[in-house]
Amino acid sequence: NEKQTFLSNNNGVSKAWLYRDEDADSLLDSTDTLLSAAKIQIDSAIGTVDFDNTTSGAIDINNNLAALATINNITNGGIGAITFDQTGNDALTIAGAVTGGGNVTITNTGNAAVDALTVNAVVSSTGAGTVSLTTFTRGDIAVNQNITSAGGVINVSASDNMTLTGTTINANAGTINLD
Repeated sequence: NEKQTFLSNNNGVSKAWLYRDEDADSLLDSTDTLLSAAKIQIDSAIGTVDFDNTTSGAIDINNNLAALATINNITNGGIGAITFDQTGNDALTIAGAVTGGGNVTITNTGNAAVDALTVNAVVSSTGAGTVSLTTFTRGDIAVNQNITSAGGVINVSASDNMTLTGTTINANAGTINLD
């Protein structure tokens, strides 16, 4: 039995569907802090994302902003996946995305090489999850910080150019694919 809860911010730009077992406790406490959810799905058009799920469960953010978007931090404390799709035909900067063992998938759809996906802080699955960074249609990928997956797979695929600057890409006996 799955129950959906809809949240919206004050100006209606961001909206979120939270999925949980119907028999589970409340999703929000008295200060509107997320307690738990099996899946968090957010559709937005915002410039800066900062999201911390201290329990576990999938985080799925679809952002459609026709301007630079920045992931300040997305953290999934459990083994749930993190998915972030930016479709605004502009650049995306990542300043941190970490999960406790699930997959991390971050994509950026651009219409020019300058619509780059830039990694400026650690992107990691501390378990054997797959970490994938991809630009679709057009867009460079610039990796300026470490990408890790403890025994999993790391995929980095750029539609245009890829640059690696003073970084470590470490799959700890897993597989690394650069394309």
